[in-house]
Amino acid sequence: MVLRLFEFIFLFIALPVFCVFELIPFGMFLFFFITLLWCVCVLFFDSTFDKKQLWHQTALRPHLKRILITYVIACFLISLAIYIYDDTLLFLYMRETPLMWIFLMIIYSVFFVYPQELIYRTFFFHRYKNIFAHRLMMIGASAIVFSYMHIVFQNAVAIVLTLAGGVLFAKTYSDTKSTFAVSVEHALYGCFVFSAGLYSYFIPFNEWIIDRIYSVHAHVITLTC
Repeated sequence: MVLRLFEFIFLFIALPVFCVFELIPFGMFLFFFITLLWCVCVLFFDSTFDKKQLWHQTALRPHLKRILITYVIACFLISLAIYIYDDTLLFLYMRETPLMWIFLMIIYSVFFVYPQELIYRTFFFHRYKNIFAHRLMMIGASAIVFSYMHIVFQNAVAIVLTLAGGVLFAKTYSDTKSTFAVSVEHALYGCFVFSAGLYSYFIPFNEWIIDRIYSVHAHVITLTC
């Protein structure tokens, strides 16, 4: 139990701090890779873990209606908040760089969503079930460490939104025990938040790289015209 608690503190509390203070090379990318690799290895060699939970797509259907209704309400509220704050931001990235937007949505959904859910739901729920024994405690702990990880983006918007999202995702995983189901839900919310105009709060790139992305997109548009 002591070693597992140390593992929890290192992976989910210390590593994000190391990223913020740039104490590890390649920042959040190395942090993400280390955490993912460790979680995959632990789950693979753990005979008590039901590997079915790594996909289990049939578990999505009974909960799909609830997920979609909550999603539509959340999208409306997020869109309204952005419109009130600054209506020029609403779907700005999608309007200005549609090709790059499509590319990033695919990359994000395929390569970032599932690994995050494997770490913060599948691994977390299995590995620390004896530490957070009550269902509500587990959902809360999973949501908090998921939100806390987003301190690497160093803004309150990312932390607040991912805390709310973390609660939804943790509940879905608790209900379904399906990494596939919760990844679908995560991808829906993530893609909408990016598309609606809040992408700058979640992209770990500096302004120079953002400028290069816009330049490449403009060049592609010129070539295709």
